[in-house]
Amino acid sequence: APGDAAVAKELDSEIPPVPGKLLTSREISACARALGGRDVRTVRPRGNDGTNPLGFEEMIVVTARDSAHVRTIADAVCRNLKARDLHRSGIVGALYGPEGGRDVTTSRRNRKRAGLPANRVDDGWMIVDCGDRIVHVQDEETREAVGLERLWEGGEGERLRSI
Repeated sequence: APGDAAVAKELDSEIPPVPGKLLTSREISACARALGGRDVRTVRPRGNDGTNPLGFEEMIVVTARDSAHVRTIADAVCRNLKARDLHRSGIVGALYGPEGGRDVTTSRRNRKRAGLPANRVDDGWMIVDCGDRIVHVQDEETREAVGLERLWEGGEGERLRSI
């Protein structure tokens, strides 16, 4: 049945909870792929001096089909952060959920109080702060237009960092 397939995908996206342990790149990638995320890439930003000026080790960039799919993948990563009790360590993604989308009101109740529709309205890019990793989930159009990998890797990235 169609509902069974959705439940199976959600279960596949669950990462074994190890309380207090940050998610690895491999775990985040597996979660995104289990939900249909494509072209999952890990980028290690470096400045001119070889260090990372941004305060995290890696960016994981994932392509989703559309804005609803962007939300699904970002929410799954946040669920896995919460399952590891990382909100106790102050990990932003576990405390507040994904960032981005036009509707920043997180709960259905708060949206109703604000006079907003019950369903969230999202755009094509959401970010999850996983502590030492930042996950960027983008629809195809946004990923192509922004080109995060190009900004941090290869010739264009070198040129931008030298400015």
